Amino acid sequence: MKNPSPEYIDKIISAEISNINIDPDGYAAVKKSMLHGPCGQANTSSPYMQQGKYSKFFPKQFNDTATIGEDAYPIYRRRDRGNSVEKKGALLDNRYVIPYNRNLLVNFDTHINVELCNWARSIKYIFKYINKGPDRATAVIETAEERDEIRAYLDCRYISVCMACWRIFQFSINYRYPSVERLPFHLPGEHTVIFEENRCIENVLNIPGIKKTKFTEWLETNKRNEDARNLTYVEFPKNWIWNSKEKIWTRRKKGKAVGIIYFAHPASE
Repeated sequence: MKNPSPEYIDKIISAEISNINIDPDGYAAVKKSMLHGPCGQANTSSPYMQQGKYSKFFPKQFNDTATIGEDAYPIYRRRDRGNSVEKKGALLDNRYVIPYNRNLLVNFDTHINVELCNWARSIKYIFKYINKGPDRATAVIETAEERDEIRAYLDCRYISVCMACWRIFQFSINYRYPSVERLPFHLPGEHTVIFEENRCIENVLNIPGIKKTKFTEWLETNKRNEDARNLTYVEFPKNWIWNSKEKIWTRRKKGKAVGIIYFAHPASE
C-alpha cells in the first residue's frame, strides 16, 4: 500500500510505550526489548555519537498522527503522554521506542523491529538489514611471556545471534559430502614426490613404496580383480578406497566418494 491511512499504520505498527494498567504484557515487552538507548544527551558517551549528534536518529520527535515523510519513510505516532521507562539511569519516553507489532512482540518476547514497507527504498533496506551478517569487533593481539590460554579463550570467544541459532538447531558446523578423491596420472617414473628440504634425495628414493601412486596401484588392482576393470579411473573411488598408509586400494564397505582427475593442459608432454 503506497499511501496507507494513519489508522491503517497504527493498527499494525506501534512506536509507543504501552499503558502498564491496560496492557501489562505489552509494557513489559517494550521495556525489555524495544527501547533504543539511552543515547543523545542522555548518554553522550554512546559509541554512535558523532560530532555531538546521535547517528541513529534517536530520539525521534513527538508526533500525534502517523504520516509518510518526504523521503517515503513512515513517521509513526509518538504521542507525548508523559509516560516513560527507566533504563540505565535515564528516563526514556515514546521518542526512544523502536517500531513494533504488539502481538509479535508479546508472543515471541524478543526484539522484533516492524517497519511499513511502502517504497522501493524500504524494500532495499529490509534486504540489507537481514543480510548484514553477524556483529563485528576490533581485536588486538598481544604477545606475553606467560600466556593464559583459558583467559584468552574467555576474552575472545564471541558467538553471534546467527551462530547461536545454528548451534541451538544442532546444524553441522562443517562437513564435506560426498568425499572427493583426487586422482593423479603420470608417465612411468614421473610421479610427484614430496619431501623435506633437508632430506637426502638418495634416501628419499629408497623409501619403501615411494614408487607406488594411486594411478599405478589402480593398474595393479585391475590386474588382480576382474570386476575392477568395469570401472574407469574416475569411477573407481565409488567402490574402492585408497589406503594412503599401505598405498593400496581396498574395497569400499560403506559411503561413497567422487573421483576427480588432476587437470592437465593439452600442451603438457
